[in-house]
Amino acid sequence: MSIRLVSLVMILLLLMPAPSLAGMRLAVRGQDPQTIARYLQQLPVGAEVEVRLADRTTFRGFLIAAEEGTLVVMPKTRVPVPQRRLPFDAIEFVELRSGRGGIGPGAAVGIGVAVGAAAFFALVLVAVAAAD
Repeated sequence: MSIRLVSLVMILLLLMPAPSLAGMRLAVRGQDPQTIARYLQQLPVGAEVEVRLADRTTFRGFLIAAEEGTLVVMPKTRVPVPQRRLPFDAIEFVELRSGRGGIGPGAAVGIGVAVGAAAFFALVLVAVAAAD
């Protein structure tokens, strides 16, 4: 196997996009209360959710429990507030906020720059090795 073929394969592998599930969201919209109840029963306790009520108010919070006919959510606010108990028939939309591992935009930019620099230097090394 020639060095040029190995170099070409490595370059193609570096340039291929990797699938990412980081931004994946699961949601249920405008369903009947039984469908919403089944969806909420399978969510893990402590999951971050976004809830929109029938009166169009929207808030984010952490799932405490999905009891019989009621969703218990701890709202995500700067000032502590009591838990909210929401009947399933008052809920219009629920979305699981996954993939938000606490990484900020600055850290994401730093990671992107580091990965880009590493890929550049790897390509330079491959080109130097292929030139010999």
